[in-house]
This record gives sequence, C-alpha cells and structure tokens, in this order.
Amino acid sequence: MSEDKQIAGPILSLVGGLVILVTGIVETYVGYVANVGFVTDVGLLGGLFGFIIIVLAICGFIYLESHRVVGVLVIVFALLSLVNSDAAGFILAVLGGTCIIVFGPDDPSTESTDTTAERYYTGIDLRPTPPSKAEEPPPIADQDGRTHLACPSCGAINPIPATMCVSCGANLRP
Repeated sequence: MSEDKQIAGPILSLVGGLVILVTGIVETYVGYVANVGFVTDVGLLGGLFGFIIIVLAICGFIYLESHRVVGVLVIVFALLSLVNSDAAGFILAVLGGTCIIVFGPDDPSTESTDTTAERYYTGIDLRPTPPSKAEEPPPIADQDGRTHLACPSCGAINPIPATMCVSCGANLRP
C-alpha cells in the first residue's frame, strides 16, 4: 500500500477539523458579541468537535494499526459537528475518516511496526533490532567423552556448567 494513500485520510481529517474549529470559534465570538446564548453554545460545541477531530487526525498519523477505529470516530464526530452548520468541514472530515478506514494497512501482522510519525518526521529507523547472539566457545571432548569448555583467554579447560574460567577468571559465556 502506498504511504501517500495512508496519509491522505489524516490530512483531510486535519483540514476538516481545522475548518470546524475555526467556524466554532467565529460562531462563539459572534454569539458573544450579539449576546445570543444559543449561538455561543453551538459555536463552543462545534469548536469542541473540531478539536476532537484534529486529535483523531493526528492519531490517524500515529496509530496505523487502529485505522478502522480512528476513521469511524472521525466520521462520528464529523456528523456531530453538523450542529455547527459547517458543510465544508463536515465533508472534509467525512472524506478523511473514510480514507483512514479504507487506506489503512491491510493486515497489521504483515506490516512493519514503525509508525508514520517515525517514518516522516525522524528519518531514523526506530524499530528495535534483535540482540545479536555472541558465539560461545565450542565444547571440547576429553578422553572419557565428557565435554568441557576452553577458555577464550588462556585456553584452560573448564566444565560445561562453568560461567567463568577456573584459571584466569575470564567470562566463558558472553
């Protein structure tokens, strides 16, 4: 899946949330100046929904594995923002939420574990690397068939359960 498609939804949702937020702020100011309490309340409610959509759009960038939940929540809050009478922000947010749902990773188990924020903002691969296994010294068999470990520092022969050389004290198992 193209990464451009995966970021289209959060960007549309972010712009829609910003439009809804600005409309809510303007309605709140107009309602306050005109001394109309209902318009002020509707503006505050629309601004709150716009802010929530902005936060969800940011979550759409970061939490790719939860793209369905984030997309549905964006659409729900876009529907609730219709009390604000803002069609442009509503349409952008619904399109963004739909894109988040549709263009998310197909199967989270096959996708890489890095997030969009790590890929786009740091440029550094922050995925944990598996620890490298240091090679243990190979066991040596003596005349009786018992196995022992040779010390990598001094070459002395040590029993298998030993973790330190009996001669020099060097670590046998790194």
